[in-house]
Amino acid sequence: ALREAQKAAVRFEKANGQHAAAKEMVYLAEEGLRMEGRSFDHAWQ
Repeated sequence: ALREAQKAAVRFEKANGQHAAAKEMVYLAEEGLRMEGRSFDHAWQ
């Protein structure tokens, strides 16, 4: 049971890191659009 919990924790940490990286990429993309004077429609997310 302990080993499975440790594996789950590792999977969670990996997924959490990937999610944070994806959020950062979206933020940077939105900033790029704003710098060009274009707006980002949040309905498309």
